[in-house]
Amino acid sequence: MNRRLRLGYVSPLPPDRTGIADYSAELLPGLDRLADLTVYVENPQHVEASLRRRFHLRPIAALPANRWRHDGVVFQMGNNPLCHEAMYRVFQHYPGVLVLHDHVLHH
Repeated sequence: MNRRLRLGYVSPLPPDRTGIADYSAELLPGLDRLADLTVYVENPQHVEASLRRRFHLRPIAALPANRWRHDGVVFQMGNNPLCHEAMYRVFQHYPGVLVLHDHVLHH
């Protein structure tokens, strides 16, 4: 019996003004075809309505309690502390695959 991969995905999403948000908005539809996704963002109500309708969004703060529901978690990390600080705090305790979009994390 084959079961679909269950992925947690942590990233900013539009309308956040960051290239990582735009990158994730383009990547998620392809990932959604391959896995059952739960997308973690700072504030789900802030995300563009089309993305809220399409994906299961949860606040980043909910990831620790729900970590066991995922086969793995992908973190999209960059330098903007406004977009990545909460993700960084969670990643320190609940690691997964970390995609670094900047050569240096300076904050």
